[in-house]
Amino acid sequence: MGEFFHSFVGFFQGCPLSMSILAAPVTVWADAVEDASEGLVTPVTSADDANLMTEHGVRPLRAALRATEEFAELTQQEVAGRKSFGWAVRKGTRRRLQRLRFAGAQLRTAAAARILGAQISFSRARKLGVVRTRYAKAATRARRVAKAPVASQHRLRLVVG
Repeated sequence: MGEFFHSFVGFFQGCPLSMSILAAPVTVWADAVEDASEGLVTPVTSADDANLMTEHGVRPLRAALRATEEFAELTQQEVAGRKSFGWAVRKGTRRRLQRLRFAGAQLRTAAAARILGAQISFSRARKLGVVRTRYAKAATRARRVAKAPVASQHRLRLVVG
């Protein structure tokens, strides 16, 4: 266990007000995105992750990204540009996505990603190499933990961390 420290920013983990306080600015952001894209982009949020979805091409998405950058600037937030990426099922759309800029850099495109713990493929070609590698690491860890000479509740901590 580490040393005790004082937190002066953010919310305490488990605070019952944290989700309500977070929902207020996220709702304003979602409205700004919908207005900027003329309703052609749907903002989707999960906890502190925000996503933009559209079936209407790159133009409304570009407007939604600009609205997101403007919202972040007005609310003095930092956009996690390196975590941001675009995806599309069709190759042509993926190429058009690569022309977009977000948070001062070219928007990264992905053919597969891990989202909320699930490995997801955004193309018809599955990325089995990634899944096989992760499976092999998990199997190795599980075998090692199974042999650990400790009670089962402590073994779980060895896996989870």
